[in-house]
Amino acid sequence: MRSSMSITQQRDSKWYVLYTYPLFEKKIGRQLALIDIIHYLPVRTEVRKWSDRLKRTEVPLFPNYIFVKTNLLNKTPILSIPGVVRFVSIEGKAIPVSEDDINKIRQIEASRQDVEIESVYNTGDKIRILNGVFSGLEGELYKRSNRLRVLIKLPVIAQAVSVEISNCDIEKLA
Repeated sequence: MRSSMSITQQRDSKWYVLYTYPLFEKKIGRQLALIDIIHYLPVRTEVRKWSDRLKRTEVPLFPNYIFVKTNLLNKTPILSIPGVVRFVSIEGKAIPVSEDDINKIRQIEASRQDVEIESVYNTGDKIRILNGVFSGLEGELYKRSNRLRVLIKLPVIAQAVSVEISNCDIEKLA
């Protein structure tokens, strides 16, 4: 299936972020290429230790995310790709990423420096869990022993419960 965007649609294209299933980023990139969707999957080199050797592999810089340059009128074929969960959005509206931000990421990737991903979540942020058995659960983020936890308060009984989570499985609520 080929994507047929008009000149106007191509001109109105912006960068957006897709949220994906874990480890599907490269597969989705190949599928996007097949339907002529401009995409960008920044990667970094990671050294993994096997029992008998060290191996250098390229892994996504932002696990579970891939950038696409499209007009949102063209989102249906993108969302139908296996492994694509949704466009990253706020209140149901996909959030564009500036060309400048994409260029900054490209520059960092091209430098081949040792890059680390930093969480932009802060203790006290209201968050929603996106994956796993607690998917859909909302609560407050806090850290204990350098581990992220979501706290669910039960003010009626003056109690709270918490569970450890990964920052790639949560989103900040507005």
